[in-house]
Amino acid sequence: ALDRAVELGARVINISGGERIASRQAIHPQLASAVDRCVAQGVLVIAAAGNDGCDCQQAPAALPGVLPVGAEDAHGRPVAFSNWGAPYRQRGLLARGLDLVGAAAAGGTARRDGTSFATALVSGTAALLASYLVQREAAVDGDRVRRILIETARPCPEAGSACDRFLAGSLDVEAAFERLRSEVESRPVLAVAEAPPPAPNTPHEPMEEVAMNPRQEPLQDAAQEAAPETHSSLPAAAQAPDETPSEAGASPGIEPLAVDSDPIGERTAPPLSTAVLESDTVTTGTGVAPAGAEPLAYVVGHLDIGFVSPARRDSLEQSMGGVSPNDLRQLLAHLDKAPWEAEAVVWLLCIEGAPIYVVHPGGAFAEQSYGRLRAMLQEQIDGKAERVAVPGRVYGSVQLPDYGTLPLLWPDPRGLAAWTTQALVDAVAGPVPKGKKDAEDHEHAVAGVRNFLERVYYELRNPGTGPHDRSLNFAATNAFQAYDVLQDAARAKLELDTIEAEPSPVARPGSDTWDVKLVFFDPKHRLETARRIYRFTVDVSDVIPVTVGPVRSWAIY
Repeated sequence: ALDRAVELGARVINISGGERIASRQAIHPQLASAVDRCVAQGVLVIAAAGNDGCDCQQAPAALPGVLPVGAEDAHGRPVAFSNWGAPYRQRGLLARGLDLVGAAAAGGTARRDGTSFATALVSGTAALLASYLVQREAAVDGDRVRRILIETARPCPEAGSACDRFLAGSLDVEAAFERLRSEVESRPVLAVAEAPPPAPNTPHEPMEEVAMNPRQEPLQDAAQEAAPETHSSLPAAAQAPDETPSEAGASPGIEPLAVDSDPIGERTAPPLSTAVLESDTVTTGTGVAPAGAEPLAYVVGHLDIGFVSPARRDSLEQSMGGVSPNDLRQLLAHLDKAPWEAEAVVWLLCIEGAPIYVVHPGGAFAEQSYGRLRAMLQEQIDGKAERVAVPGRVYGSVQLPDYGTLPLLWPDPRGLAAWTTQALVDAVAGPVPKGKKDAEDHEHAVAGVRNFLERVYYELRNPGTGPHDRSLNFAATNAFQAYDVLQDAARAKLELDTIEAEPSPVARPGSDTWDVKLVFFDPKHRLETARRIYRFTVDVSDVIPVTVGPVRSWAIY
């Protein structure tokens, strides 16, 4: 439902419901991933804190990025049934949730109590702020709306531990609206950006004026009404083909694609010769690169090839001497001889056979990225790779005739990798030891590594955009860290039970660290033997995640 709401253009989602949980790891991964995708796309999710009347959590209200809502009475005091707790203290709001009059299903009105009804009031206020942004700036940033609602909330009037029940404060509609209006009206108007000079030896056509994305700097109101869509050119790798790459390092690449930039409502996509980016962009000498605020992604899947249009596919087949470009081996051989023909090709990143992203390199290292993509696809064809890892930024979407609308992924060449499960297992496990006992432990650890990888690949498969998903995907790619855990568990004859990821309670400044936990049990003594937890930490604040600190372990019953 969350994914469908975002697909249909929702910018504020109200969830007047939830389930009480003991901790974040009890939340189903699909729900956590769906919320992460909402947050990554700037959609504000507002959820009820729960009516248990305790220092306890409820999902999805306790998830990072969600705005939890508790209930207060007509005098601004927290009602007894409203939940509170650590996840709500800094980012939750109170709103009227006692003796509210609303429409009744059978007609007339009825009085209702509960955090669900308080949540609807906060969602209505968020929608008011969002509609003002649409009128003035044509863009909605859910995180900005959430920040304003929290910063303008009326603070706890008491002192001490009693303030925990007030969460971050009480909703103040007028103050929130005035804050947003003052922010919008005080921002300076910036002139339209000019196109960069062409790189040497690169065919150049005059660029149209580029409207800065409203989230970066607002334009004059009249200009917004005349041209509500933002246009910009795609990376140099997406310009018209030329047998001589530019000195800036851009590679001959894909023809400019039609990218849908309207987050609200439906619109027919512009022609393929036009590029409309959804997010902020920075014009550079090598094309248009993501500005850095776009959602990060770390995706594990496999590569495939599509085509810009049926006509371009037929044209490519003619230039290949009648050989079908669907024959990937022949297509790659042709691109090695005529790389400019890549203009007709679309690189698809798939999960379980379903296209999830269009991989669209750009910038100074576009040529290296395209070369690595060709090499990884060749490894897939030759049976040397089953999966690939593609880190990058999601910076828009593109409409393709055969695949519908897919998000664009700007890859980071540093983290592009391809492998087979067997090769990865062999690499982390090393040769079989000579001793019988050591050989048995090695065999058990190898089986554990394979089981761990396949569970991430299949059971926990995900689009790789939220920090929860990125930490799990990186853990599978960086199996060397997991092997130390699995080898230790093998010696104790333990079996893997669950794989979890949750935000680290302690993190270094500027990081986004997640604890990946592997929980093991003794299959022969389930009741008598304690379960064993192994934890290693992954920092996902950068495009390419990194592990932090050593592996820790402890026992629980």
